[in-house]
Amino acid sequence: MYRRPAFVYFDLGKVLLNFSHARMCQQVADELGHSVQAVQEFLFSPAILLPYERGQISTVELIERINDRFSGRLTLSQAKQALGDIFWLNTTIVPLVVGLKSAGYRIGILSNTCDAHWDLAREKFSILDLLFDVQVLSFRVNATKPDAEIYERAAEMAECSTRELFFVDDLLENVEGARQAGVDAVLYTSTPELAADLRKRHLVFRY
Repeated sequence: MYRRPAFVYFDLGKVLLNFSHARMCQQVADELGHSVQAVQEFLFSPAILLPYERGQISTVELIERINDRFSGRLTLSQAKQALGDIFWLNTTIVPLVVGLKSAGYRIGILSNTCDAHWDLAREKFSILDLLFDVQVLSFRVNATKPDAEIYERAAEMAECSTRELFFVDDLLENVEGARQAGVDAVLYTSTPELAADLRKRHLVFRY
């Protein structure tokens, strides 16, 4: 039996927004004059990726490390543009989000992301600020999916328990992590499927 959630969380990447890591690596490589492969190996290394998404490394510190590694002269504005300009809107999901918001449901964003990505996404897509009541971002809360800590923090910020949350993510490991934390979570496959999942949980909205 499905329970009606008190709060609905959406993942950012591959749910609300599409993105390309390949574009990010290409843009950074172009700025540095180095190979895409070398940039990719550096940015996705254990010493960089997870600490950056958890807010343990700031963008300024990341730029310093990039410049040291590649003998570069990247400025803050160049780096943020190269790192962050990688998103485009998942247009299919906008009517669903608007429908939930218009019906009075509380909705939020729960994402593993970094400040460079978030800043550029907010500049390009005003709906991220206009439509969502809460934004639980890994670099702000110092925790990442699929660890239980970030789902517990999401519940606190939504002012409810984890069992009162509904969450949709494009990665099965994050869905499973949410479920282990008590969250009712589903894998995103398409917007019509998501709408059906929400209606099974007794949410009534236009879509």
